[in-house]
Amino acid sequence: MTVEDEAGLNRLGLIAAEYTPVDLTLREVEVDGILYTAPTAEQMEGFIFDLAHQINQSGAKFDRIVAIVRGGLTGARELMDLVEIPKVSPVRYERYTGTNQTQELKLVQPLTESVWGETDLLYDEVVDKGDTIAAAKKYIGEMGAKVRTAALGYKPTQSQVEPDFYAFTTTAWIVFPHERHEFIKENAAKWKAKGMSIVEAAQRLITIGIPFNYIDDFLGNAWASGE
Repeated sequence: MTVEDEAGLNRLGLIAAEYTPVDLTLREVEVDGILYTAPTAEQMEGFIFDLAHQINQSGAKFDRIVAIVRGGLTGARELMDLVEIPKVSPVRYERYTGTNQTQELKLVQPLTESVWGETDLLYDEVVDKGDTIAAAKKYIGEMGAKVRTAALGYKPTQSQVEPDFYAFTTTAWIVFPHERHEFIKENAAKWKAKGMSIVEAAQRLITIGIPFNYIDDFLGNAWASGE
């Protein structure tokens, strides 16, 4: 690097220092006895960057990201870029009621490519109970890969396992930006059945942290259809 290059980068560093970083502090609010947090798109970008930074600082190298569908797909593409992982494969689990009436996990979308001999990063958006990521890690290991785990969010008071890498911890129900429409539909039906007005429902969504443009676009249709 030349003296001129170094001076130029130093000037850029001074300019960059004037920017205000995104506040990654999650706002948590309790509604009907449930604690919610709704990270913004800007916070999500920051969390993914921080997660990638952790992985890069560890020196670990990976052949593939195995993303747990659905949540894991959202950040997997960006992690591929930031951590320089060349391949991604999805796996999906569903819960069903077993013979003893307990909720059990079933692998419904297995790997379609061989991972034998690879070192893979298993990624999910949030680790809450931890049973899904534990089952997926065991499965991928049985397929012949070494596995490390990563998640954006980790709930240490609820999870039976701790991911190797994670960006934040919380005990709240997380409403991710790409889940806002689904969240509005599900809760519109529940709140309407309880006799709540649409204005009251909109106020609750605002309190939780759902942006008003989502409420304006989706709450009316969900309320009218009863979905």
